[in-house]
Amino acid sequence: MITKKRVIFALFLFIALNLIIFFKSEIILADTSKNLAQNPVEWTPSTPDIGDMITITYDPSAADTAFSSTPTRVYMIWGMHVKGNQNLTGKEFGAVPPSMEMWPVGTVLHDITADRFVKTPMNDVGGIWTISIILNERPDFLVVYFENQNGDRDNNNGNYWLINSLLKTERIRIITPSFAEPLITLNGSEIMIKVDAPVISTEWYITLENVDDLFEPALTTNYDVTNAIWALTFSAPAKLGLYDTNISCKVNGNERFDWEPNSIKLIEEFKAEYKFIILADPQIHRDGSAGYAYRNEESGIGNLTDVLKEVNLLNPEFILVAGDLTEWTDEIALLNFRKWCNLYLENAPVVLTMGNHGDFEGTASSGNYEWGCGKGTWLNIIGSTRGIFYYGSHAIVRGDSHSLQFNDEKDDGIANYEFVMDALDEVASADLKFLMFHHPLSTYGVPGEEVIQGDAERNAIISKLQSIGAAAHFHGHLHFDKYDKTGDLHHIGTTEAVGDNPGFRIVNIANNEMINFSYVPANLTAYYAPSNPIGGVKEYFQVENDGTQTSQAAAIRNCFNQDFKNAHLRFYMQNGPSYQLSGGILYNSYIQDGIQVLDVVYNLKRNSTRFLSVYTETPIEFTDSIPVCPPITVPPPQVPQPPFTSTTTTTTTTTGTASGFFLIELLLGLGMIPLIHRSTSKKKK
Repeated sequence: MITKKRVIFALFLFIALNLIIFFKSEIILADTSKNLAQNPVEWTPSTPDIGDMITITYDPSAADTAFSSTPTRVYMIWGMHVKGNQNLTGKEFGAVPPSMEMWPVGTVLHDITADRFVKTPMNDVGGIWTISIILNERPDFLVVYFENQNGDRDNNNGNYWLINSLLKTERIRIITPSFAEPLITLNGSEIMIKVDAPVISTEWYITLENVDDLFEPALTTNYDVTNAIWALTFSAPAKLGLYDTNISCKVNGNERFDWEPNSIKLIEEFKAEYKFIILADPQIHRDGSAGYAYRNEESGIGNLTDVLKEVNLLNPEFILVAGDLTEWTDEIALLNFRKWCNLYLENAPVVLTMGNHGDFEGTASSGNYEWGCGKGTWLNIIGSTRGIFYYGSHAIVRGDSHSLQFNDEKDDGIANYEFVMDALDEVASADLKFLMFHHPLSTYGVPGEEVIQGDAERNAIISKLQSIGAAAHFHGHLHFDKYDKTGDLHHIGTTEAVGDNPGFRIVNIANNEMINFSYVPANLTAYYAPSNPIGGVKEYFQVENDGTQTSQAAAIRNCFNQDFKNAHLRFYMQNGPSYQLSGGILYNSYIQDGIQVLDVVYNLKRNSTRFLSVYTETPIEFTDSIPVCPPITVPPPQVPQPPFTSTTTTTTTTTGTASGFFLIELLLGLGMIPLIHRSTSKKKK
């Protein structure tokens, strides 16, 4: 029964609820207004397009969050927020650092955990701070806040300032030659650069640049309608060297540009005898330290820059890096890798392939990580994950073996398998052929080893390599020096460049043959030929080999039933004296960091110990005891099964399962930008 009291109560309740909704909406609107307040910050144009120069000004006196004192220096901290753009970030949401070609002078990575920004010093104009940048990426918006010289922060009360972009057109991008797949060619030859850019692009311009030179060649341009790419051709300059490639054009009057470091190397001739280096699995963090959360980072060399400096001294023609550049898909670590190669490698471009850690997001130590979500970040910062690299008539196919390893819904394993098989056919007529994967093809006699999964595909690749007369398959992933042979095909695994067992390989080529693939500990104390597993050959010094001595004795123990010719041992001696050798031949002598390095070459007999000494007047003897040889297990040669013949069926092996729950985390200060991780049981190598 409807009574008068009930009607009055219902009317009162209706009015009360509406008042609550009204005042709550007013509060929300007030907060939103405060969130969008941008009085201390202005920028022009208000909604920039790609290619525009954005000028940003900041007035600390108008800010809600006052600095503790009048700033003597203001920095703009900024990054790019890309929502739902897998091609750029490799994940559903994410703020990433802008590419280095966008950085104004003085910009550095802003290295705070969970922050993915860069830090740029602003210019003081009468107490108003200003900076200009050119937008050459494709973000939904730029994320901006400010710090003073003391680190005091104005981040718009945690809401930041968001500069929306028009997104009318995409950025241009150099496809080849690139940082990941450089071009080595003769000076004065014709060079073609392939660029992904709109068909309406005009006013193309290119420079080749290194530390000493800058060239501006005349261009011939052609748009390939079939492949929707631009082909830019020009004559290479006469000056030899390793060059960065810078290109620009205009689209609807707006300038676009792209930059690929260490992408073109000009030489006088392709050498009949040359060497290259193989690195693998540096797995660096954003600070450059060794990867593996559970690894003892104090052991071995803890920074990739040290390894690059050592490799640079060897002056190789190029360097192969067989995957796992970083511990996980971290934009800052990848940018560091690219930057360090550009800084420390004077004449050797790098040829890269992606590993499983290139397609990995999260932190293994927390247990919150996910496979298959990092490839977009790799593509954005490093370049393509597969291709063919040539040195004259010699060819190296670089394949994406991670998708072959797991071959799940996140990776197109079939397409990558077909690419490898087609690429091997394409290079069949080359005088010398190699394949570089991150993962091994050989099990090295160890059941369950982490080889490429799918016996049919793996055996088909091995058979294809044998049929075209390929010399070797190079890989990393196992973090140890490995060697096996299938017929005349060498399987060559290289240990980690940074970590517990740091090292790399020197591969020597002569007259279209691979004659040597020595393993080198990363401190370059000793290396041997053709290859040895870690521990089989061991050197011992009488006193510390640290550059403080004027005399030194060494014993080199060979536990293998194999002779080593032209092995090397490096003595680090005090700089100044004139030194003599008790044996061997002085291969090289140079000063490094104030220490005199004597590189001695010698022969080492099987199952024996060789003694050498360096001295000024009288030879000294090695008097310490030497441990006995450990048992050496040599894996049996691997015989492939019948090759895979079907073109439509792919055999896969599941190595783990992903749980069905998601953990949502917030980026520092950006509540609207979650990172999505997936707990997984897949083992991280």
